[in-house]
Amino acid sequence: MNHRDPPFSEIGDLKQWGRFEVEVPHTGEQTKYQIATALVRKHIPLRIGGFYIIASEEQILHSGSHDGNFQKHLIHLLQQVLNGHIKDERLAQEQVWTVHYFTTP
Repeated sequence: MNHRDPPFSEIGDLKQWGRFEVEVPHTGEQTKYQIATALVRKHIPLRIGGFYIIASEEQILHSGSHDGNFQKHLIHLLQQVLNGHIKDERLAQEQVWTVHYFTTP
């Protein structure tokens, strides 16, 4: 996916694939965390699986997949950064993540 691609693809009410940017909440930035989680909930339906790549402008920071609760997994990553307990420091060093995703109903 590059910057000329549309931000998402919809089939019915389901966003099958897409990307969005989220400001990363660091320690003490509870309001930013709430905004970030609302953005994840807007893009990723509850109780659905999917594949994802989290990237910065320069590199891929993290990738993975989940059979279900994909939304919950991304929110948990944001919470780990907020609380300073993230295993992959590259995720905590960025101010903005670009999340590329493909959902698997």
